[in-house]
Amino acid sequence: RNPEYDLTRAIKKVVDTYQSDGNIFSKVEGKLTLNAYVSEDAKLPAKLQEFKKVLKTVADKSVADSGGKLTFTMVDPQADGGKVAEQLTRDYGLKPMVTDLFSPEQFYFYIILSKGEE
Repeated sequence: RNPEYDLTRAIKKVVDTYQSDGNIFSKVEGKLTLNAYVSEDAKLPAKLQEFKKVLKTVADKSVADSGGKLTFTMVDPQADGGKVAEQLTRDYGLKPMVTDLFSPEQFYFYIILSKGEE
């Protein structure tokens, strides 16, 4: 599976669904948090380095359009001794990814949208 395709398809579906209503955030009650757990650029494959920039641009625009209903943070799970990486594995079962089975290089690229405890 291609994570870029899956994410783009999901975003397009949401945009198409709510496009006639104007602002998607007008339908949201409460506050949303978008957390991107992404490794530093040096550890990411080239295409994900590019996609990381796109994600940040789109997320920042969405935060501006949300009227205070969306916050966005980008965290490197491997920084600070990998404490966030351990928490991601413990809480969500998220583990580092690799570009191929024989590569020792590991990276993170996970996005979690939450609303309160959901």
